[in-house]
Amino acid sequence: MQRKIGKKGFTLIELLVVIAIIGILAAVIVLVINPVEMMKKSRDSQRISDMGTIQTAINLALTDGKSFTAFTENETYATAATTTVYATTATPATTGTAVQSNTGTGWVPLDFSTVSSGAPISALPLDPQNSVTSFYRFIHDGAGHYKIDCAFESTEYTTTQDKDGKDGGNNANRYEVGNDLAVATG
Repeated sequence: MQRKIGKKGFTLIELLVVIAIIGILAAVIVLVINPVEMMKKSRDSQRISDMGTIQTAINLALTDGKSFTAFTENETYATAATTTVYATTATPATTGTAVQSNTGTGWVPLDFSTVSSGAPISALPLDPQNSVTSFYRFIHDGAGHYKIDCAFESTEYTTTQDKDGKDGGNNANRYEVGNDLAVATG
């Protein structure tokens, strides 16, 4: 009598089927999660946080008696790249690493370092991508009215929630905060 010894293990076909199923599940998960959109949404969340931080710092400085009257009114200051600031209607506010300076030479021309209770912000934030199409802007009218704005990139904030179109500002394509959102961007 011969005894049949059973082999244990998986066949090649079984392994290929399992690998195919894992591949399909991975593809579906990537499509559902959409990591590119999640990164955009993350950067937009940072932009909203930065706008709030800058607005709070500016309001504190204005309450402390600082003013924008020493600067050209209706001039727009913006971060265009990590080491450059440009103004759309005048010469650059600053160049080089001073772009984040809180002493009035950065992209927000207000000296936060002289606020009596201490500087409300140690360095001006930059847009997470800080490129020609993705930057922060500051504008004032010379009478203490100002706004700062940024552009969103995720569909969650531009379409689904429409945060840039429902902020009360005069530019439906940029998220605007400040004490006068009707200030015209130069």
